[in-house]
Amino acid sequence: EELRAFLSDRELDAVLIATPDRFHLPVALAAAKAGKHLLIEKPIAHTSEGLAELTSVIAKHGVKCAVGYHLRHHAGHRKIREAIRAGKLGAIHDVRVHWTYDMGGTDWRNDKSGSRWWSMSALGTHGIDLAKWLVTDEIAPKADRFAFASDNRKYGANDEAALLTFQVGGARVTVATSVLYKSPYQVDVYGQVGSAHATWTLGPRGAGAITLLGEPLAFAPK
Repeated sequence: EELRAFLSDRELDAVLIATPDRFHLPVALAAAKAGKHLLIEKPIAHTSEGLAELTSVIAKHGVKCAVGYHLRHHAGHRKIREAIRAGKLGAIHDVRVHWTYDMGGTDWRNDKSGSRWWSMSALGTHGIDLAKWLVTDEIAPKADRFAFASDNRKYGANDEAALLTFQVGGARVTVATSVLYKSPYQVDVYGQVGSAHATWTLGPRGAGAITLLGEPLAFAPK
């Protein structure tokens, strides 16, 4: 009832959905049906069926929908992208993202969510978006040759460690995640001419260190 009353406000144009993951889809569906534009924290949904349903509702009601991927706004990542666009690395062949974090098995993204996607939705989806954004200008780039492996031996049904590979924009992308241990966060981009390497740039701080073509890359954290 509170959500219905909130969405009935005619002065309300858009909704930011930052609830626990399991509530993303039902709130997004209600908001879209009320004609409100959407900015949703990842993941949009836990299943492809849920995503298809929301996509249909968005089209029917003519609203805009975006997902909040903050790593695109990291000042160092933007400089890597500029270097790629300028051809400084040559044709890009490989992008590798490694992001792990010790969540102790009780993270709210996993708790009672009904989803087996845990490490990939909590961490990996950021790496997927970042890699696609680095190598292509397309809004919805076509990816193919997918391979996925996961491990859930410790806490049950949800993936605690996952490895995803795919091809996009002529590059091979590898995203490795785990919620069982913490290690240096790493993004590596390999081109025909040279490479870029970002350490500890993933996450909310906007900091870390980057080398481009073997030299330190200066950037101001934002």
